[in-house]
Parts: sequence; structure tokens; C-alpha cells
Amino acid sequence: MTTNAERLQQIVLQEIDELSTLTEDWAGRRLVGNTYEYVQDSNALYTTENLQVDSFASLSLDFLVIFDLNNQPAVAGVIDPEAQQVASWAFQMSLP
Repeated sequence: MTTNAERLQQIVLQEIDELSTLTEDWAGRRLVGNTYEYVQDSNALYTTENLQVDSFASLSLDFLVIFDLNNQPAVAGVIDPEAQQVASWAFQMSLP
């Protein structure tokens, strides 16, 4: 018989595994450096090259928010399920 604690542990381990895959994929695409540069200069080419439907699908994401070094959102992308495309936008707001 599986206890609630064991179920919770399995869920947490599964989430850690998925995050590890996500991190490896993101780093493997050499996006880490490109993402850092994008946050610094808001180059629109970054979103057209990196925030595409296949990127979201391969990472099993419905949306993505990238924060700058001050924990402020720099850009976000969300899948439009009807159009099967990514809607992305630059943030012009700040969070506390």
C-alpha cells in the first residue's frame, strides 16, 4: 500500500526530473547566453528565433516568462491553441 507521503515524494521526483529535462534542453540549445543577451537588449530577433510553437511543445510549456536580474518580467510567450502560434510580448510593468 502506498502512503500519501510516498505519493507526494513520487510527484516531487517527477517534477524534478521534468525540470532537469527542461534545463538540459534549454542549455543544450545554447539559449542561456542568448536569453541573457535578450534581457539586456530586447532584440526582437530572439523572440522570433526562440519563442516558437515547437520550442514550447518540446518543453511541454503553455507559457513562458523570462525575468531580468531585478526579478522583473522581461518577456513572455503563450501558446494560442486555436492559431497554433506563440503570442509574445515585452512587459512594460514592474512587480514588487
